[in-house]
Amino acid sequence: MSPPREEAPTRYHLSDSGTDVAHVLATMFKNSVTIWLTLEPREIGVQTLQVFVKDSEGHVVEGKTMPVTVIRNIEYLLKRITSGTSILTGAMTPALNMVLGA
Repeated sequence: MSPPREEAPTRYHLSDSGTDVAHVLATMFKNSVTIWLTLEPREIGVQTLQVFVKDSEGHVVEGKTMPVTVIRNIEYLLKRITSGTSILTGAMTPALNMVLGA
């Protein structure tokens, strides 16, 4: 017979002061708003991004400034060129057939 299996001790997510961390996080997420933004860069290179959180009266609660490096997306550029070339070739084929008389 195998020895009885010991169960892992249950750990509660309590801080040193006895506060339940999971409850605090759940409350924070329940009482907060998340906004996702897509930013379109104007130039290639290092840009400065500033984000401010304001209260309902317009006062700045928190702010952060960070540098962002904008690079050219070669994959996106190649897809655009390829699709443009494909459309142009598809449109030119009937015209060339008429001109060449095929």
